[in-house]
Order: sequence, then structure tokens, then C-alpha cells
Amino acid sequence: QVIDPKTLTPLRLIQVEPMTEPVEHGERVREIVIMKRDAFAELMRKIGSTSAQAHAPLLLEYAYFDDIYTKTGIPPPMNRFEKISAALQAEPQRAPGSWTGLPRMLGYFEDLDSSRFGLVYQFPRTFHAVTFEHLTQHPLNNMCTLADLLARPDFEPRLEAKFRLAANLANTLFDLHDRGVTHCALVTENISFCNAVGTDPEVSGITQGEVDIRRPLLSGFDLFWDPHAPGEEAGEEYSLYRHPLDPRNSAASPLAEKAGSKIFDLYSLAMVLLSVGLWTKLENLVTHPQSPVSEALLDQLAIRCGTLYMKAVQTCWRAVDQELMGAAGSTEEIVRKAQARASRYLEACCILDGVNALEERLGAELGEERMPVESESVPAADVRSSKAAS
Repeated sequence: QVIDPKTLTPLRLIQVEPMTEPVEHGERVREIVIMKRDAFAELMRKIGSTSAQAHAPLLLEYAYFDDIYTKTGIPPPMNRFEKISAALQAEPQRAPGSWTGLPRMLGYFEDLDSSRFGLVYQFPRTFHAVTFEHLTQHPLNNMCTLADLLARPDFEPRLEAKFRLAANLANTLFDLHDRGVTHCALVTENISFCNAVGTDPEVSGITQGEVDIRRPLLSGFDLFWDPHAPGEEAGEEYSLYRHPLDPRNSAASPLAEKAGSKIFDLYSLAMVLLSVGLWTKLENLVTHPQSPVSEALLDQLAIRCGTLYMKAVQTCWRAVDQELMGAAGSTEEIVRKAQARASRYLEACCILDGVNALEERLGAELGEERMPVESESVPAADVRSSKAAS
């Protein structure tokens, strides 16, 4: 649905602690907004929501397109926009009960003067993007990104929390693939978390006010990239999160016809999981900003996180190479097998995250009260402080 931006109020304009917001350089890409109640109710009616939706904060993200379209008056290519829009309104395709951190697209508005679209999303039900100050009940931004957290190596989460984060992030990306679209911009800045609120029964080992590292939100979809559109040139901006032969990294890529393929999303996922496993920014793992990430780091990853986690990363990492070598089967078959392997490896890793259920069983067997387990997550106050300091 087309949304009137005048019905949206950015949270940063009404919260009383603006220092909890990160310092922005340039134009904002993402922020939390509050929609007017009557406009929200009308929007729910238009999209045909069958259940009563509580009025809640929404996610606003800007999708930028080449300003050549603004200058010429030609509309940007909308095919990918329409496919992702439909996919983000569909139901999850993964196993019931598993975490799928995809927002639901509700609508958009055009901002042609800035060569962008404003996209309005609904957060997943248990993703609490806003909290309220205890005494005054003023709203506070409750979100941070994986990039924020990786900038704080002294707050590295425990191993079992990393495993659950990796498994849930992979499940979220694979769910997007199951809906028939690719992400094409999987980087740490597009992976968000919120703090645990109240006593959520789905949160294990997390206390109120701490970052729920286990349940990532994936957004920042590349909606307007089209290799066949005028003005698009491969290799304009090199990214370590893309495979060296991704058409956007290499103008002479032999895989130009595979532009936007799921295999490139798998490589990006491998890079993110490598950063999580070693708990450092990807830029710290290369000697030059345009040097490919060395696969020799897998040995270090295996020592840090175990062989199964390393194999999950390796499986996603090598999917593009299998395509290049002409492995048996179609691209879809290569992706399907890689996703199945990576999922199984990460599910096995997550057995370690069942420590809370184990403690309860042991306590019941021994007739003891369960001792509180220390949290594996990053204290929210420290994350907010790091944003202010940045």
C-alpha cells in the first residue's frame, strides 16, 4: 500500500534520550517510526489483515536507486521491488516454531527528490524494537546492529549464543530463498537485534534489558539493483561480503548471467558467520580492502568454534566454486544441498544451547532448585554507550 509519510513520526524526535541513537553520517537508511493510530488502522484494513493488529512501532528503511532515473524522469526498474514486496508479505516457509527474522512489508512511499523509496515494515511479533523508560514510560530505541556489536570485542557472546545466532540467521535467509527471492545485501549493518523485554518464554538464558543475540532481524534488502538496467555497471563498489566473482565485484565475472543468484547470498552468509565466529569485523581479516578473505581462516574458525561450525561456513563459502567447477546439478540443486548441509551442521551446534533444559532436568533429578544461569548476551547499556561514543 502507498503510505503518506506525514503519518509517520520518527522515534528519535520523541524519545527523551537521543544519545541512545548512533551518530549518523550522511542520510539515514533505517529508523523506528510511530504511525498515527487512525492511519495504522486504515492500513491494516487495506491490506486485509484478518486478525486485530495492535498499534506498535514500525521499521522504516530507505531503498536508494541510481539518481539517473530522477534526472531523466524514467522510473527505476520495479520488478525486483515487486517480487520482494510480495515475498515479505508471505507466510514463513520454514519449519513451524523456528525463528524467522524477516519483517513484514506493509507499504511504501516515494521520495524522488532523494532518489529513494521509503519502505515501512512490521516487526516480528516477539521483536521488541522499542522499550519504555521505567518511571516516565518514555519510548526508547531498543535496537542495535551486528556491526555495532562486533565493534565491541570485549562483549563477545558465549559460544552457545553464537551458535543459535548463526542457526537462526541462516534459517532466516533460507526462508527468504524459499519465498523465491534473494537478499543481495547481506552485511552486518543489515542484521539487527533488540533487548529482551519482560519474561519472554521463548528467550533462553537472557534477562530483561540484555541484547537478545539469538534472534536476528534481517532487513536492508537490495530492491533496485538490476544488472540489465541502464546506468548499472559491475564492479563499481567492491565489498568483502560479496564473492570476488560476484558481478558487482568483478566487471569481467564469468558468472555474469548468475547475477543476483542465491549462491552469492550463501557466500555473504559465510562471511557474516566467519565474523561472528571470530567475533571481529570482516575488514580486520584482510590486509587490503579489496583483498579476498582467505579460506585459510577456516582453520582458525575450527579452533575457535569447532569443526561443525567451520563446516557450515565452508559449505556456504564454496557454493560459488561448485558453480564455477560445473558441479553436477543445477544452481538450484547446488543451493538446496548447501542449505541442507549448513542447516544440519548448525542445528547440531545448537545442541549446546540446550543447557538450560539440561539444568532443569538435573535439578529435578537431584531435587534441587535451579541456580540462575549467567547471561550470554551483551548488556544493553553498554551497547547504547558504544553507539553514543561512536
